[in-house]
Amino acid sequence: MKMIIPIATLLITPAAGDMLVTDFSNQHQLRWQIVNDTVMGGRSSASFVEENNEAIFRGNLSLENYGGFASIRAAIKPINKAASKVAITVKGDGRDYQLRLYSRLYSGQVSYRHMFTTTEEYQTIMLPMDAFIATYRGRLLTELDPIAWQQVIGVGFMLADKKPGDFALTIKDIRFMP
Repeated sequence: MKMIIPIATLLITPAAGDMLVTDFSNQHQLRWQIVNDTVMGGRSSASFVEENNEAIFRGNLSLENYGGFASIRAAIKPINKAASKVAITVKGDGRDYQLRLYSRLYSGQVSYRHMFTTTEEYQTIMLPMDAFIATYRGRLLTELDPIAWQQVIGVGFMLADKKPGDFALTIKDIRFMP
């Protein structure tokens, strides 16, 4: 059976009561790590720069040597109030990216992904937490329950759209919302 991966299309404005994960100011410093297909012999490259209260994840996606993904991730503090969705403010290059959440139940081995499409203008995109899909090394894990807000220990972004070439995603903020 073919599984349909939802693409986020709902736009929202962040509101009071949201839990800000980062707005890329000095007050919300996270330690971001780049993880590309080079860990398996691929040839994709990426960089990550934080400046002027935003972050830029850019690089070149390569399909050579069975490659095809570039990603960044960071550990976050535990979410201290109930959340049902994640809001991200981003602009990009028209490509489909993934927001990834990491669960304390699986020590970072399993990630939960949600696809979103970028535009060249900033947009705030709301991603329902119950629509994130569990994955392990690119394989869907349909037998796992959806991630709960109490389990989230990390966030990340990934490009794996099978389209080689340059990419750029600018991230303004990441929030968990009730």
